[in-house]
Amino acid sequence: MVDRWRLKAHVQRVLSSVPGGHEIYYNLQRHVTHSLPIPDAELLQSVDMAYRHLDVLRSLGKEPVTTAKFFEFGGGWDLHVPIIFCGSGAMDQTVVDLSRLVRVDLVQDCLERLGGLLKGDAANALAGLRDALRGDTELSSITKRLGITYVAPADARNTDLPTGSIDYITSTSTLEHIPPVDISLILQECQRILRVGGIASMIVDYSDHYSHFDKSIGPYNFLQFSDREWKRYNPSFHYQNRLRHPELVGLMEASGFDIVEIRAFPPSEEDVQDIRDFPLAAPFRGIPPEELAIRTAQIILRRV
Repeated sequence: MVDRWRLKAHVQRVLSSVPGGHEIYYNLQRHVTHSLPIPDAELLQSVDMAYRHLDVLRSLGKEPVTTAKFFEFGGGWDLHVPIIFCGSGAMDQTVVDLSRLVRVDLVQDCLERLGGLLKGDAANALAGLRDALRGDTELSSITKRLGITYVAPADARNTDLPTGSIDYITSTSTLEHIPPVDISLILQECQRILRVGGIASMIVDYSDHYSHFDKSIGPYNFLQFSDREWKRYNPSFHYQNRLRHPELVGLMEASGFDIVEIRAFPPSEEDVQDIRDFPLAAPFRGIPPEELAIRTAQIILRRV
């Protein structure tokens, strides 16, 4: 019997090579696997990550969230992180994505559910927007009311935004899907568009994303494959660069940003032992288990 994750990799490889593949993939997730809209548990995790960004920007940034210019690369299917920012008063956001994935029905669903997940003023603000936008089927009018400029397809390596025009940059579970050479180029562009003293907050998920839905494999599953073997399971629809924490930090250090803080969530003793017992492929054997086992981190940068 074929593993679920291998089957998904095969399907994604096929869809990534055919015209209209994104639309087919959306319909499969929406109507077959029911992984869209994202489940409540994942949406709650996204709320937590968005507030991690906001806490950093409020404590380290010079510009209030309500008047700051935001830039986020990787908006996904429903713009849930920018919508959470909107509920907290951010009304000038530019969101870019490599492919035009956003769907109106998913944005509407996100607005409906987030109103019940957030608290206080943020919940009230989103509830008002939800009621005003209910039934609106035009993405452009919805994003305008949310203060979001959505640009896709777009190249985060070359945004055409004015130099020094952005106060805050965020990235949420996106960097792990970008080839290392392009991460370096995106960081260069972020350096250009961010104001001096501006803050970038990057949250990265280092786990094998196939393990998010196939519980028969663990978060380090993809570390057993050589680069050549991994290409078989790494289509453009679900590309994972497999960068480990010290490697990504190295790219950040080389970018010229000042690394203000690294909040790497320490792996459990069980995770570290799993790594020690795991049949690692050659590219990962020289990395200390305690660093190799890190699953997620928030890296906070400042433009100097």
